[in-house]
Amino acid sequence: MLRFYARPGHVLPWPGPKFQGQPVRYIGRKTKLFRDDAGEVVAIGHPAIEQPVEIDENSREGQRILRLFRIENEPPLWPADTETAKACGVPYVDVELKDGEWRPKRPLPERLGRLGRRRERVQQRETKKSSSTTQEGDK
Repeated sequence: MLRFYARPGHVLPWPGPKFQGQPVRYIGRKTKLFRDDAGEVVAIGHPAIEQPVEIDENSREGQRILRLFRIENEPPLWPADTETAKACGVPYVDVELKDGEWRPKRPLPERLGRLGRRRERVQQRETKKSSSTTQEGDK
């Protein structure tokens, strides 16, 4: 089971049917309506929920999220535990809920802040491949 928290500044819509007139639902977020004195809705917010969202890694949604972690430079969710982080191929970051958003407990180095470790490995492999094909072509 994959477990995630919403990441600040990111929203990831739940897959599935969307119903007309209903607010969009986002993974790890709740819908909060802001009303004026007359009771009319003037804004809709999406603060993070307090508990992690659990998604089966073998489900369509789980596979979609794992794919996002492979291709996105800054994925829209925080892994909630070390097992989920390992499945996603990113380092685990300890987070806490502050002001309606899950934020790292400690400042992150730029490299981890962007969760770019996996991308760096892919770029290194591509550089090695391109340099080896160039050397073969020179022969």
